[in-house]
Amino acid sequence: MTIYLDEVFSPAPSDFFVDRLLQNPDAIRLRWSAYSEEQAEHVGAVARAVSTATGTPVPSGDPLAVSRALVGLVLSAPPWAQRTMSLGPVARRVRDLAKKASDPNKLLLDDLPHLLAGDAPSSTAATDLAELVRSGLAELLGAYDRMLADVRSSMLDELRASDADDAALADLHERARTVIALTGNYRLDAFATRLSTFDRSAEAIEGLASLAANKPTRDWIDRDVDAAKVELAALSQEFLRAEGLAHVKGRRGRRVRIAVFVSEPGSPAVTTQEVSVSDRERAAAHGLAEEIRAKLHSANVSRSVILAALAETMSGLSREEAEIHAMRGETVRTQA
Repeated sequence: MTIYLDEVFSPAPSDFFVDRLLQNPDAIRLRWSAYSEEQAEHVGAVARAVSTATGTPVPSGDPLAVSRALVGLVLSAPPWAQRTMSLGPVARRVRDLAKKASDPNKLLLDDLPHLLAGDAPSSTAATDLAELVRSGLAELLGAYDRMLADVRSSMLDELRASDADDAALADLHERARTVIALTGNYRLDAFATRLSTFDRSAEAIEGLASLAANKPTRDWIDRDVDAAKVELAALSQEFLRAEGLAHVKGRRGRRVRIAVFVSEPGSPAVTTQEVSVSDRERAAAHGLAEEIRAKLHSANVSRSVILAALAETMSGLSREEAEIHAMRGETVRTQA
């Protein structure tokens, strides 16, 4: 038995319900719902999907409880996940139907089967409906964390850093402390200050992303994600440049910039390859250089052949980088 007040589903009688009943009995409508076996299976399928997502059993024999659990689960997703259009079609439909739901019977027996399975809900097996709802909920509830992980990965790539282990984080913290109050750029200082305590928590990347987008993540829309990634990349580039100037204030720089100039026949200009490496990367480069040196010496060739081999290797790396930049529509900096 379900109650409708002014054609709107009412979960339970209230004082307002009694007032309307006394004023206009026609405003109240009672509906007795007798579920077919197939409809009961659909309700049970949604209940199983919600139970899987929450880890808490949902009684399949109570459509109102199933609807409340589904709507509550959707509304528990972070605000950005409730607005984003980056979700797949199934996840968007589950989310939008649950947010707009006002009638549990209509949501479970009409809206979900129709929009998730097509125009003929009776043709959809309950197991298929359960899997669609389960996958849609899983994508919705994990969307925010995936977005933050993408923002974090993009920023760390620009910083030439990693959060793979405690040693990598400690190195990033030390680099950040070197940059704080170095350039007089307050925005860069705020960025470096947050990096000096950066960890793997969602709160840490939320703080950096909010700084970059000038808006808290709870108010984000899809455009804010792109804006944050671009601004974090720009701040990261400023951070790297500032590291190279640490010696100006008597601080030990945590990174070293290296430039390699390559000239080859047929090339109109000298190509400049620049890299910025951290202490850890320099240590790895040193080990690799020792291996290359041993390999070249064991070849039993002259010094000129060894240098030519190194030059040929650098030239090949230069061509590979030029091809990558060309694919991205960028240019490789050259020196005339």
